[in-house]
Amino acid sequence: MKVRELVPAPARHALRPAYYAVLRYWYHLHPTPIEDIYRYWKNPDSDNDLHDYATRYQARSEFLVKLLRRHVPTEGRVLEVGCNVGRNLNAAFQAGYRNLEGIELNSNAIELIKKYFPEMAKVADVHFGLIENFVRSLGNFECAFAMGVLQHIHPSSEWVFPELAKRAATVITIEHEKSFGWRWFPRNYKNVFESAGMQQIEEIECAKLPELAADGLENCTARVFKKNPH
Repeated sequence: MKVRELVPAPARHALRPAYYAVLRYWYHLHPTPIEDIYRYWKNPDSDNDLHDYATRYQARSEFLVKLLRRHVPTEGRVLEVGCNVGRNLNAAFQAGYRNLEGIELNSNAIELIKKYFPEMAKVADVHFGLIENFVRSLGNFECAFAMGVLQHIHPSSEWVFPELAKRAATVITIEHEKSFGWRWFPRNYKNVFESAGMQQIEEIECAKLPELAADGLENCTARVFKKNPH
């Protein structure tokens, strides 16, 4: 018999908030070593299948393109932090963006960009490695965006956020802000980027959009920040 079966369901429900509060505090005090985070994303398990990223989740990319069109000129230099197999970059490419760049830690994902999105791959410049190793040398961008990636940046690398804010006129985040676990680090990105000198101009709870909730973003918050919004 499992331990949870010894506790009546009503008691389990009542205790769950306290349990998660303790668990979240534990992860805050004992974050996973950064090397373990890197190791996982270099070779993720089936929960993060590269082929799935390429062929599914189209609603996510369509939503991102809507944000880009509202806030970023098509001629602007656009960077995706953690571009994976390039589905989002390809959506931007299809929408007319050509000055595209990405940063990706998984070499297999970069190879698959050429397979799944060959036309986009011809124009996009994808850097292999860590955001920590590139952010200070890439120059300025019209927009830097991330979808479900900043939430995995280790607490010891939070200096990356103000560095992005220095270099991007617009920052778009679509992230789990409350999830926690061995490779999740919850943050309020409004606090993160406004403390770095940007101003939030748009906020969307993804759960309120049925197409995003159905595409796995029901726990995410989308935010758009501008360096000089006026």
